[in-house]
Amino acid sequence: MDPRTYGKEGKLYFVNGVWNTVADHRASLQSLANRTGSEVVGIYNASDGTVEDLSQVSRDKLGAKDNPTTKTLASGLYKELQAGRSPHVVAHSQGALITSNALSEVRDRLIKDGLKEADAEKALSRVKVETFGGAAQSYPDGPKYVHYVNLLDPIVRGAGLQAQGLTPSGAQPGRGAKVLAFSSFIPGLHSFADPYLPKRQPFDQVYGS
Repeated sequence: MDPRTYGKEGKLYFVNGVWNTVADHRASLQSLANRTGSEVVGIYNASDGTVEDLSQVSRDKLGAKDNPTTKTLASGLYKELQAGRSPHVVAHSQGALITSNALSEVRDRLIKDGLKEADAEKALSRVKVETFGGAAQSYPDGPKYVHYVNLLDPIVRGAGLQAQGLTPSGAQPGRGAKVLAFSSFIPGLHSFADPYLPKRQPFDQVYGS
């Protein structure tokens, strides 16, 4: 389908973070749609309570394959690539960790299909990824990345790119990634709606700069 159907930036897929209710997820979808003028499809990372959610994050950090949201996203991205499309993922908090793991699964599946690693990365270059307060410290090479990082965000400081110092030798944001760092004292330093989403700029404008 012509991406212009969905607005200037095409169709977006959104993966939420930890402890989000269905209502929280829907609010984020609407906020992102309002900000971009695009259709936004939600991939809901369901909350199962504080203890289970934290356990899932820990498993995600270790690259576990048991997160249903990771499986859903990986399957969807693989199908989009096989169909010759260029999916665009927006992820917040744990959603970024899920996205990183899903992309690794897609890469591995492409290699199992017979592609060489370099060709798998080339296929993944059709994927656009934006993370906001991401809880991942590393991302597979291939996709085009823009990472938004609030330097005062405790999640990013403890579990995300800032935990690695935002340095080329420490962080692994994905080859060619753009990292947009800022400092915001707004209460709820990790919130997607504010301070993160107001900092968002059109993807191609940022990535091409």
